[in-house]
Amino acid sequence: METTQLSPPLPRARTGRWLGRMSNRLGAFGMTAVFGLGAIGGLVQNCNPPPSPQQQVVNITNQRRAEAGLAPVSVDSRLMNAAQAHSVDQARRGRMTHTGSDGSNGGTRITRAGYTWSKWGENVAAGYSNATSVMKGWMGSSSHRANILNRSMKHIGVGLAYSSNGTTYWTMVVAAPG
Repeated sequence: METTQLSPPLPRARTGRWLGRMSNRLGAFGMTAVFGLGAIGGLVQNCNPPPSPQQQVVNITNQRRAEAGLAPVSVDSRLMNAAQAHSVDQARRGRMTHTGSDGSNGGTRITRAGYTWSKWGENVAAGYSNATSVMKGWMGSSSHRANILNRSMKHIGVGLAYSSNGTTYWTMVVAAPG
């Protein structure tokens, strides 16, 4: 096997003197900054933070839709705001419900958020610890699954809030523009 050397190696003594001079000039902190952070920078550069639980629900929703031969839904910030507000409302009351504390339903809430719809659906859940478990619960229910796999839905918003005792309150809103 043939190898190609891109640049001539520095003689060991020369390399040692260079490192010694750099160490004297920069000190231990400087050498750590030059070499240590350079190595870490390469690692950090390729790291992506994990998606939020809400984004995980969106991702799983689109996986399930793809498995059913359906187009993905895209995140709409107005639906995200409506879903989050409803999750917070449920968490404050400690009660899972489709009815807001002001008597509103999902359609009213997404209209107030500025979304003009022709069709909408809402899924709510409480007590699920993560996106995978809440999606498993919703997919195991025919009415919730119908919202997720409705071919006319184009947009999605997902909310998650925690009550004072740590109970999770999830809201998913799917909609088609009007």
